[in-house]
Amino acid sequence: MLLYGHRGARGEAPENTEAGFRYARALYLDGVQLDVRLSSDRQLVVIHDDTVDRTTTARGQVGRMRADRLAGLDARAEFPDWPEPAGVPTLDDALDAASGITHLIVSIQPDDPKRLQTVCETIAETFERRWIADRVLVMSTSEAALRQMVQAAPFFPLALAGWFEGHDGLEVARRLRCRHIAVPMATGTTALVQAAHDQGLGVIGWLANTADEVRACLDWGADAIVSDFPTVARRALSDLNAS
Repeated sequence: MLLYGHRGARGEAPENTEAGFRYARALYLDGVQLDVRLSSDRQLVVIHDDTVDRTTTARGQVGRMRADRLAGLDARAEFPDWPEPAGVPTLDDALDAASGITHLIVSIQPDDPKRLQTVCETIAETFERRWIADRVLVMSTSEAALRQMVQAAPFFPLALAGWFEGHDGLEVARRLRCRHIAVPMATGTTALVQAAHDQGLGVIGWLANTADEVRACLDWGADAIVSDFPTVARRALSDLNAS
């Protein structure tokens, strides 16, 4: 089972920052997940929310700020004692910080169609330029984003994130040419995972932050887990594999 750090390792380090990705790299995780949005100067920046209010000491809409302005913010709002500076990085800067981590999940946040087109085209260009397209899974809760990604890069592996409370969502994932689904702890079941596997879909458990949640994902038969607390998840995996 692959272990991904969520937004780097957001329960242990400033989320979606170069500092956080370096921290995740030092843990030798299988992979990391990160989120992308478009800045006002049409660069891909790594941040989950559509504002900087929660994760930085500033306020404002991400889409109305230039990338260099975002990079200069203090993104340690939830880790004020973190010893090194941490701003909102560009995708390239985040990838440099995560260099050496084998697997990457890039999550596209919902946006208007024209901006999504730019996001998807830039993702494709970035990963092809860096020769790492074979290590990237592009994920979104937005069907529009995934359709745009198919247009921009038909052969990139995709994942649909959703609640999947019924099995209808599996057909949506297949229709969007996804290879994986990401299932939250609240709605994941062994039956859902088996149905996904029967349709050729890999399953990512989201988010496995405790030993019990890691065990649940293993019991489902999930292929990977994403965790805010990867050191906790890794210890749980090690204990479960040893038992």
